[in-house]
Amino acid sequence: MTKVLVVEDMDALREEIMDTLRFEGYEVLGAENGLVGVALATEHLPDIILCDVMMPQMDGYETLKILRQQPSTAMIPFIFLTAKADKQDMRYGMELGADDYLTKPFTVAELLGAIQGRLQKAECLKKYAQATQQDGKDTSTSVCKRSEFYQLLNSLIPVVGNKGLAVFLLEIDQLPLIHGALGRDIGSELLQAVGDRLQTLLPADYPAVKLGGDEFAVVAPKLADRQAVQEFAQRLIHHLGRGYMIYGHEIFITTSIGISLYPHDALTADDLLRNADSALYYVKQLGHNRYQCFEPSLSAEFAERMALENSLRQGLQHGEFRLVVHPIVDLAKQVVVGLEALLRWQHRQMGTIMPNRFLPLAEETGLILDLDLWALQQAEILYDRWHLPISLNISGKHFQNESTFDNLVKYVRRYPLCLDIAEKVVMQHPVKLITQLRTLQEMGVKIAVDDFGTGFASYEILKHFPANYLKIDGSFVRHLPQDKHAIATAQSIIELGHELHWQIIAQGIETQEQLELLHRLGCQYGQGYIFTLPIPPDQFEVWLTRREP
Repeated sequence: MTKVLVVEDMDALREEIMDTLRFEGYEVLGAENGLVGVALATEHLPDIILCDVMMPQMDGYETLKILRQQPSTAMIPFIFLTAKADKQDMRYGMELGADDYLTKPFTVAELLGAIQGRLQKAECLKKYAQATQQDGKDTSTSVCKRSEFYQLLNSLIPVVGNKGLAVFLLEIDQLPLIHGALGRDIGSELLQAVGDRLQTLLPADYPAVKLGGDEFAVVAPKLADRQAVQEFAQRLIHHLGRGYMIYGHEIFITTSIGISLYPHDALTADDLLRNADSALYYVKQLGHNRYQCFEPSLSAEFAERMALENSLRQGLQHGEFRLVVHPIVDLAKQVVVGLEALLRWQHRQMGTIMPNRFLPLAEETGLILDLDLWALQQAEILYDRWHLPISLNISGKHFQNESTFDNLVKYVRRYPLCLDIAEKVVMQHPVKLITQLRTLQEMGVKIAVDDFGTGFASYEILKHFPANYLKIDGSFVRHLPQDKHAIATAQSIIELGHELHWQIIAQGIETQEQLELLHRLGCQYGQGYIFTLPIPPDQFEVWLTRREP
């Protein structure tokens, strides 16, 4: 029976957690503070520890420090229970070796999910330990959960000792594009081919696993020299980048690699994986076909990202998101003809978090899907309030497969709605996207190509694209009317839009001179600070009343 130690100074909460876990079939021990928790952990060696952060006599951080220093308890999975969502506190806990955080109040499902995520490892470790003891073992790339790979790595550390090892996390950069352009069947075959080729490049004693999605992991025992590690990473990038012939398609890929070294960068499997993750996250921001060895400065950045992602997941549940509105104005008549609804995040501890900080993370993690659907529901309420057409930015992830698109369709109502699609999304999946957007238009939805001029969409694609509006990106408007090149660019975009029979909306208008020039060039509508900043719905009514004659 799985044994859980709960260290929590609030008696009622501790008993509630213990009763819940007993009901689920766990053997449970309880401790009212860190001192008792350390004693029970040392004596009973539980399979996992849940520990409050703020406690008398010995807090959670000190408890974790002591347990990580004792060989018998150093590798026991450890989850903090905390009412504090401050990113610095989370960062400190992760640096001490915490495996996860649960922020109070948490649901039973969140509690059980966190525990299961840390316990589904033992079987993989046993199988790997048996396999590594047999001569001529099968070295083919296997599919493995991250928690299972953690145990695999943990079994190798005492074997290599001071000879060291390197952990490589590899991510295929273009897989979402390949799924969208060629289909998931070809994408799956490509991943299999990458795994097969990876195995041919590795020595027999280098375990390699596919962690799911587009990520692979490799452990290189006895490879701990930084220069040798970098040369090996470059060799992997080069050989994996050669073409793959899949169902008649020649496909080329690029690979991003994050690297962590034992014992130089970390002494535990968990820290090695976390450091390799930090390096991989960092290198992906730099572009494709690169590798990055872990550096201490990356750890803080990664911890901050994890804290923000954790808060992002809870923010929607706790009602921390809201919509603000930005009027769309007819430049000739100077009347409001619609509203763009924009997401804002008011975090309970961190205050206002700007979209340019949380939207890329939401996009990367897939949480943008839930945020967009919530925004669609809220936009319908705004329409019922003012009966003005509502415009919403929508992620390209909704169009990547039938399931996400069908879910989007369920949320689209028959009210005057316009979905803004970024120009770069148009370029990623043009053929499939055209069919999907025509389906939406048949339901009465308008389509706008957003941020136009930043994604380099070709005319051949645009002339078949089922759009109603073209939005000129504010970066072009900003330099009007002083910059002749900006004038020429704006004029070209407007003429292109008219040729395609689209209406034009200019974003980022700040001055009367910009407004008058755009109107003369044939732009019908505009948004920008010249009218108002994006404002909360209640303030919009006041602003609208003041504008009316």
